[in-house]
Parts: sequence; structure tokens; C-alpha cells
Amino acid sequence: MSWGKTIKRGLRRLGVLPDVRRSPPDPLRETRRLKRIRAENARDAGDWAEAARFYGEALEGDQDDVSNRVQYGHALKECGRLAEAEAAYRRAISLRPADADTYLHLGHVLKMQHRPEDAKQAYADALAWSPDLAAARDELIGLGGRGRLPHHAWGRDAATERLGQLGQTLAAVRHLAGEWRLAGSYPVQAWDAFRRDHPLTPPPAWAETAPGVHVIVNAADAPPSDLRATLHSLLNQAAAEWTAVVVCGPQMRDHPVAGLASRDARISFDHAVSTSPESPRLLMEAGVVLEPYALAWLTQAWMRTGALAVYADHDSHSRHWREGRACFDPALYAAPDADDLATTPVVPSIVLTAPSAVVAPPQADVDARRSALVAAARQGAAAHLPRVLSSVWRDGPAADLPFESGLKTELPPGPEPLNGRILVVIPTRDAADMLRACVDSLIAKAAEPERVELLIVDNRSQDAATAALLDDWAASGRARVVTHDEPFNWARINNRAVAGLDPAMLVFANNDVEALSSGWDARLRQTLARPEIGLVGARLLYPDGTLQHAGVVLGRGEGRPIHEGLHSRPGEPGPLARWIRPRAVAAVTGAFMAVRREVFELLGGFDEGLAVGYNDMDLCLKARAQGLRVLYDPALVLTHHESKTRGFNDGGERTRWDDDELTDLHRRWGQALFTDMSLNPQWVSAHSRVFDGYRDLGPRETIEWLMRSARPDPWRILDEDREASDGASRQA
Repeated sequence: MSWGKTIKRGLRRLGVLPDVRRSPPDPLRETRRLKRIRAENARDAGDWAEAARFYGEALEGDQDDVSNRVQYGHALKECGRLAEAEAAYRRAISLRPADADTYLHLGHVLKMQHRPEDAKQAYADALAWSPDLAAARDELIGLGGRGRLPHHAWGRDAATERLGQLGQTLAAVRHLAGEWRLAGSYPVQAWDAFRRDHPLTPPPAWAETAPGVHVIVNAADAPPSDLRATLHSLLNQAAAEWTAVVVCGPQMRDHPVAGLASRDARISFDHAVSTSPESPRLLMEAGVVLEPYALAWLTQAWMRTGALAVYADHDSHSRHWREGRACFDPALYAAPDADDLATTPVVPSIVLTAPSAVVAPPQADVDARRSALVAAARQGAAAHLPRVLSSVWRDGPAADLPFESGLKTELPPGPEPLNGRILVVIPTRDAADMLRACVDSLIAKAAEPERVELLIVDNRSQDAATAALLDDWAASGRARVVTHDEPFNWARINNRAVAGLDPAMLVFANNDVEALSSGWDARLRQTLARPEIGLVGARLLYPDGTLQHAGVVLGRGEGRPIHEGLHSRPGEPGPLARWIRPRAVAAVTGAFMAVRREVFELLGGFDEGLAVGYNDMDLCLKARAQGLRVLYDPALVLTHHESKTRGFNDGGERTRWDDDELTDLHRRWGQALFTDMSLNPQWVSAHSRVFDGYRDLGPRETIEWLMRSARPDPWRILDEDREASDGASRQA
């Protein structure tokens, strides 16, 4: 026997070491092991209730078993026992605080309990322990918490390195390309960091011999310090071919700032505008600071497009003599749309107009710039350059725009409102109470209910309450009722309902909407009278007042069409108040959609091959292919009782069906399904959040947007827009 074994035997006899050979099996440990095996078997079989029971029983003998505790939380979550699952995860975290995966699952269960702020914190905690945990990062971004990402996630170095390392397979390259783009984006709170990290660079193929620009600076009501900043930014331009006239009063002409005209002959001071018929004119106000390559970009944009008016993006800044400027409140514009430009509360700070453009009033103030842009847009001769070329001095960021004071629903002068009947088509199956509320609200809120006809399409209702309600309406004349005894097909139901009927206007409405805005019918008569308008959609709210629909956006996030503004808080106006102003959009939802009868016929109605989803998107795209606009009108307000919560993971058959119909839509429309001219390409989207952050554009992408925006109708879908490309126009 070796000395080692002799010593161990002696120590066992003294009780220093346990006598393993003589110790009987621990019955409690064995029981826990068997319980865990049964729990795992139940889990694998999908019996989450049994799994939770056995995991819970296994914990009775060892409350500090972290692995069992986490699995117990998973089972409870799948059973819908969310509060208990949360407690299990928190207990596991208290025992093992550095486990990022447990924080991730805690975030999931908090999200399922509709506690977004708590969920954001849990996901942020997961990233604190594991900065590369992509699932936590994606969830945090999806909840609007991009600003809580670790700061290193705002740059691209790490993702670029990984992209190079994993470039051997195409799948890895595609995945990491998305990672690289996401890593290169900045949260909305980090605009100043974005601006510092991405200064304006020269335009491609820039030549210093570009045509000169005649700059008109309105300084009528400006302090001299604002004018000084503007003129110095002109003197710092890389493009030297310019002249500037400062429109001001006699006091400004006597101020030391006027001495700049003595130092540089390109600057003059006057009380009125003088124009140069050969040169494009740049309209701006004192206090606007141009980026050094601003004139170079503007003149190149004008030469490339020949537009009557070119506008660019801008932001605001505060100044400090030692720290420099801090930038905030970016104004990132859409492609030219007269409705949008006529109502935007923030008019572009610089507008370059062609020599042939008529600017009235002939100043450079906000009215002149707006007038020039709207006139050019209506003529199909405006162009948008998606680069921040200037910054406006302000004391600090603007407060949120109050909804009641900020609603901008004025429409431009147009033809006389349409006469004739409005036919509202409402498919339904059961849900008598919901249908009653829908019909009652439409009648009560109509300005002329006698000229509104309601057509209820009964698609195989079963309950007696619905049958009684429909019989009563048919007998009283409150609504016309027809039956559709076929399997559900939303497109076919609506097509058959209107076949052979001749109302002036059609409204397609879900049975779970309730009208909130008075005079909705009069508003539709006004908007649909405009010949360029093809379809009109409404602002839809959830019952709690949060926003559900402010138009449909294309090509963002994963590329699926999504509702803009989804789940935004009540009264939130959106960037540039876009959710409370009428404007052109890529598409609108069929939950409440209006169209002239002849336009519906022209478009061939809804595609019945898209039985459940995307038939409304397809109709909007067909309208745009015909050169008609799709208008989002926030003056039309309805509550939509569609469920806000579809489960944490909405997979299964419904998702597969949705994917199949989306495949059909993509096969038809190709790259046009990823292009949305209502969204500035510098915005980054994540999940349902359209405005989640910012990204820098390359020169090619900038020029592609510029040239598309300068078309006579940038919203029209041409055959070339459907062609597959390398994805340059698809946005993050």
C-alpha cells in the first residue's frame, strides 16, 4: 500500500476527510436529480406546466441551485405566469449576478408584462456583463433604448474587424454587414457625437470651377453676432465663387460687422435684394452657419439635377467660446412633397434657387424659402440633398411640440369638394358590439350622414347577437347588409362588395375602428377632389391613445412594411411634426382607406391572391405606379381596436402565411418594396421604431437619393425601380 493511501485512510478515520466509500447515496440529492430529469422531459415535450411543477419541486431541496432556478423561470414564462418567472430570474441574478443570459430573459419577461423601462434596464445590465450579446442589443434597440448601448457600440471598429475575419462565407458576410451598419449608427441622443465623428466631406468629382452663387442673407431682425457667424461661414467656404448681399436696416450697416464688406468685395450691404440673373441664388437668414463644403454640394446638386429649388438638411447649435458648438435637433427632410413642405414647422434653413425661379417675396426669410420650395415641388422641379449643410444658432433644444397647438391639417387650395355618395364597406364576422360602435361612430361623426352609405359584408357570422343586429339594420335602413359565404379573403370580400355599384367615393374600413374626428366625410370630399391624390389614409390610435398608424413605411429594419409611429405616446408629433401633418407616404393601411371609385377601377381593385395581408400595400403601390399620390391625413382620426400585444414570439403558421404573401408582394414589386421617399436615408430604424438613430451616408447613396428626389414625381414607381440592386437604396 502506498504512503498516500495510508495517509488518506488515517484522515478519514479522524473525520478530516469524508469516507466516500461508506457514505450512502443522499436521498434528497437523488430526488432532486430525478425531478430535474422529469422537468427536462416535460420541457422537451412542450408541456411547460409540468416542467414548471417539477423544476419547482427540484428547488425545494436546494433553493440556491441557480441552473434549476433559471430553468424554472423559463417554464413559468412559457406558462404565462410572468410575475413568478420574474421572481425566479431575480433570485437567480442575486445568486449569480454576472450571468448576462439571465438578465436577457428577465428583460423578456418584463417586456411581456408591458414594462418597457424595466425591460430596457435588464437588457442594458445584460450588455454590461456581455457587451457582444446581440440578442440583448437588438431588444434594447427595439424598445427605443439605443442610447443605453455601451458607448463603443456607436463606432464601427469592432464590427469591421469581425467582418474581415468572417468573410469566408456569404451568409457570414451578410450577417456581419448588418452588424457593421448597426454598429455604425448613433442613438437619437447622440446627434452631437454623430456630427463630430462625421464632418461634411467634399462632394464627389467636385471642381472648384463650379458656377458662382449669389447669396441673399436676410438680417432684418437679426443681432449682429448672428450675422457675423453667417458671414464668417461664407468666407470659410471651399467654393470661392460667390457674392453675398446682406438685406438689413441702417443700424446694421453702421455696425462693425458691416466692416466685413470692406475686407472682402464679395460682400455687400443693402436694404433691398439685388439679383444676378445668371447665377443661382442661395436664400438664408443671419444666424445660419454653413459647413465649409456647403456651397460645393449645393452647386453640384443644382448642376446634376437642373432643379428650380434645391434644399438640404440642417440642425441647430449652441455656441461656447472655448468648448465650441454643440449640435442638436436635426431637421432631416423627406423627398419633395408640396403638402409636406407647405406645412412643415421647420422650413429648410438654406434653399438654392435656379436663376429662372421666381421667388416671392424676393427676400430670404422663411416665407420666401417655403414659397420657393412649394412652387418648385408643385412643378416637379425640386430636389433634396440628404446632407446636413448648415446649422442654426439657438439657446437649446426645442421642447416637444404640444399636439393640440401643433396640429397642421390645412390643405392647399384645390378643386371644389366632390359630390355624390360615399360608400363605406365594412367586412365583419360576429363581434356585434364592436361593429355597432364602428357604425354608430361613423354616422354620428359625419357632416352629411344622409350622403354616406354603409355596406356591411357578413362573412359567415355565427353568433345570434350579430344576426339580430344585422337584421335590425337591414330592416331600418341604417345599413345595407350582404353576405359573403366563402372562406375569409379580405381582398375578395371588398372587391365583390363594390362590384356593380357606382358611388363617387369608396371607404374600406375594418369593423374594429371608431371615428373620432367630426366631419370625416367632408374632409374626404375635399382631399379626394384633388386629381393627383389616389388613396387617403387616416391617423389610427389604440384605445389608450397611443399611436398605431401614421402611414406605412417601406424598407426599414428587416425590410417588412411597418406602421410609422407605432406605440408612440399620445400627442407625440414625430420628427418635424410629421405625424400631425398631411403628407405623401409610401402606403397606408386598409383598416381605413379612401379612394375615388374610378381610381379603384383603374387600379384593378385589390389583388385577391393576397387574401389576408399586404393587399392594401399592393393597392398603394399600384396607385403610385400610375403617378397618383398616397396621402396620410391626420385630420382623419379613428380608434383601432387591433390587439397591441401579439405575444413575445409571434411565430407559427400565421408568420409563415404572412411570409408567403410578403414573398408574393416582393416578387411583384422588387426593389420598390424597399424604397421610401418619405424617410430621410440618414435615419436608422430598428424593429417597429422608424426613427431610432442616425447613420452616415456614402457619396453614392447621397447622389442616388438626390437624383431620385429630383424626378418630376419622385413618388412614382417606374419599372426601373423594381429591378433588384445591391441594396443601396434600402435603409437600415
